[in-house]
Amino acid sequence: MIKAIIFDFDGVLVESVNVKTRAFAKMFEDKGEEVVRQVTSFHLKNGGMTRDKKIMFYYNEILKCPLSDEKLEELCDTFSRLVVDEVIRSPYVEGAKEFLEKFYSEIDFYVASGTPEQELREIVKRRGMSLFFKGVFGSPVQKGEIAASLGRAGHNVSVIHDIRPVGRSVDGRAKTVQIVHSKGQLSLKATKFRHIMGTGKLRSTFFSAKVSGSDVVFSGNGWGHGVGLCQWGTKGMASAGYTAEFILNHYYPGAKLAKIY
Repeated sequence: MIKAIIFDFDGVLVESVNVKTRAFAKMFEDKGEEVVRQVTSFHLKNGGMTRDKKIMFYYNEILKCPLSDEKLEELCDTFSRLVVDEVIRSPYVEGAKEFLEKFYSEIDFYVASGTPEQELREIVKRRGMSLFFKGVFGSPVQKGEIAASLGRAGHNVSVIHDIRPVGRSVDGRAKTVQIVHSKGQLSLKATKFRHIMGTGKLRSTFFSAKVSGSDVVFSGNGWGHGVGLCQWGTKGMASAGYTAEFILNHYYPGAKLAKIY
C-alpha cells in the first residue's frame, strides 16, 4: 500500500512551466532573440534547478557578464513578480485535482520543488491547495544571501554558522534573532530581521531556522494576525468551489458553527 507521494509542482500538478518560460524570455528580451532562445532552452532542460542558479548560468555562460549579489537578488525578485499571479491562475494538469481530492485523506501528499519555499507556499495557499499536503518544500535560502542582505542593512557579518530565534511571545512569535558568524554574533529584533530578509520571503516572526551546509531552511506559520486562518488560503479554497463549512473545518478541525444569539 502506498503511504506517501512526493510531487513536483510545475508541470506535474499545475500547467505552469510555460509561465516561467515566458518570464525568463521577458527578462532577457532586450538581449536579442538568440539569447532568449538559449535562456529558454536551458530553463526547459533543467526543470529542477533553482532560478538563482539558472540566472547565474545565463550571465556566466551566455551573456559572459559579471553578476553582483544585488543584481541577482533584483532579477530573482523580478522573476517572482512576473510569475506568482500567473501560476496561481494556471489550470491544473489534467486529472491532478481529481486525484488529490480523491486520495489526500488516505495517502500523505508532499510537494518538493525548486521554487523558493515561501513563494511556493503562498502559491499553494492562494490556489486553495493547502489541505491536500502534509508538507510543501521549496528551495532553501542561501547563507550568502542572508549575509548580503544584512550587509546592505549595515550589519557586517562573515560566514554564518547559525541563526537562532531567541525568546518568544505568548503566541509563539520570535522576539529576537541571534546570528552566529565566524567573527562573532549579531542580535536583532525579530521584526527587523524579517524586514531585512524581506517580508515576502519571511512571512512572519513565527519561525524556526536550520542551517545545513550553505543553506538555511526557515519553517514557520502565518502571514497575518496569528489566529490560525489564512485569508489567501480561504479565498483560494472558495474560488476552487469549497463550501464555507468545509473551509472552516480545514482551519479549525472539530469546530462547529452555531447561532449564539
